[in-house]
Amino acid sequence: MLDGTMPEETKVWGFTVPVSSTGRRKWPEAFRTQVVEKINNGAGIRETAEEIGANKSLVALWIKKAEPAQTRRAKRRLIMKPKALLAPCKPRWHLLAERRAPNK
Repeated sequence: MLDGTMPEETKVWGFTVPVSSTGRRKWPEAFRTQVVEKINNGAGIRETAEEIGANKSLVALWIKKAEPAQTRRAKRRLIMKPKALLAPCKPRWHLLAERRAPNK
């Protein structure tokens, strides 16, 4: 590494991670699964990412992709309010007209 060359592979948690000539790592699927399981069991994303030498946003993306699409849709429904739950908005033109009308 100090001579300007990149290693062809590296070892992380017993997994061999191939490294391209540009320095990008190709994380094995089994490794990603193990990382996601560790985080789901209570480990922090930032700490785990630092431990394996990956960016925390990449690890967060692995977690998101590991979550079933059906679960993601259910969470989205909880966050977004359905139109039926929103209070109807009634026009208030009559109030504006009452204010403009001269008092008698």
